[in-house]
Amino acid sequence: MKFISARLKYMKRHYEKYLRDVIKQAQIIDIDVEKFKNGYQAKVQLTSRGRVFCATKTSETINDSIKKASLAIVRQANKAYRKNSSKHNRKEELYSLEAQNYFLSAA
Repeated sequence: MKFISARLKYMKRHYEKYLRDVIKQAQIIDIDVEKFKNGYQAKVQLTSRGRVFCATKTSETINDSIKKASLAIVRQANKAYRKNSSKHNRKEELYSLEAQNYFLSAA
């Protein structure tokens, strides 16, 4: 049991390292809100490692758009973690919700 908990702590520490690297390079570059007949459209662009993420939907709030764009960054951190992990293990996905909360609190 001690070995399993030590392994989870090790994975969590390395996952947070990759997430911090992605967040460090991510910044909100543009927020546009436009009014349409059936509501508002919020377009949020976040750049991370040269990529632009947009979350757009009619009649949704700006916070929802920011959450969707931040989820794209969390998915990118998951991908980077899996790519650089020595053993392909699915346990790191346990931390995706925790990582999303970390990103939203840092923003």
